[in-house]
Amino acid sequence: MNDDLRVVYEIRNRSECSDRALVLASLRIPYQIVDDMDSCALIAPAEYSAQAMDQLIQYDDENVPTIVRKPTAIQYQNAVPGLIGYALVVCVVALLAGFSVSNS
Repeated sequence: MNDDLRVVYEIRNRSECSDRALVLASLRIPYQIVDDMDSCALIAPAEYSAQAMDQLIQYDDENVPTIVRKPTAIQYQNAVPGLIGYALVVCVVALLAGFSVSNS
């Protein structure tokens, strides 16, 4: 590679840096990965740096990260009042149905 190298992408996450390196490799843009254990960078020769940065921006625009939401816990309330109300309604309907049958 040339001596005139430029950083085209830098991030702390090594796997994201590797993903972007695949983009450059697929386009046959020469690059190197520099990892200093604190951050990871992609460097490319100066004559390819503009093209590399444009392609990486396009990659980022097309691959917007999805937001993973935690499932919300359903708050169950006490069901006993509802069951008692339902049982009362059924009993009242049955009682009224019994009166109407006996009165006919």
